[in-house]
Formats: sequence, structure tokens, C-alpha cells
Amino acid sequence: TGLGDGEAVPTTRVGPFVVFTNHNNNQRFALWQENETTGNWGLRDLPAQPPANFVGGASNLYNADPNEIVMGVVDPSRGPLLDIYKDVPGLEERIEQSGNVGKVIIGLL
Repeated sequence: TGLGDGEAVPTTRVGPFVVFTNHNNNQRFALWQENETTGNWGLRDLPAQPPANFVGGASNLYNADPNEIVMGVVDPSRGPLLDIYKDVPGLEERIEQSGNVGKVIIGLL
């Protein structure tokens, strides 16, 4: 379906490789990717968004005035570095991975 369920959405290119959207006040990173079935190119949301400080940096760029210099996020790999965040486990997953030993340690804290 792509961004905005196929609707046109405003985007901001962050450097030459990263796209940031602010669709319905939902700030997200997106990747430029080819659809394997149709061969068409389009934007798709990252499966898991990077940490809040990355999104905050992109938000600063999105909201910056013209000619204003702000800090931001650039992924020189054209997306794969940001895409890695889908593989980073959340808190519940980390606790589950720790097994019984980890749960005992958390219980002692």
C-alpha cells in the first residue's frame, strides 16, 4: 500500500539517501524501494522505526526554516542501516531471550 495507503504524502529528503514523512502528524522514516511484483518504485515505511533521538533529529530537519542549519540523521548506505532496527529486540523480547536466569535476576532487583 505504501505511504498514506497510496495517497500522495509530503516528504522531506534527509541528505541524499533518507526520506522522512510527517503524514497525519505521524513522523516516520521511509525507504525508496522497488515493488517486486509490479517493478514500480515507491516509498515504504521502515518496518521498525529508529530510536526517538533519530526521529527527533529528522523532525528538526523537517521543521527547520530555509537556510537554517540543524543536526540530522544521514544513512550513507541508502537505507539498510536504518532498516536494521527491525531486528533490534524490544524490552519484552530481551526478557524472553534471557530465559529463567534473566527473570530471576530481574526479580532480585
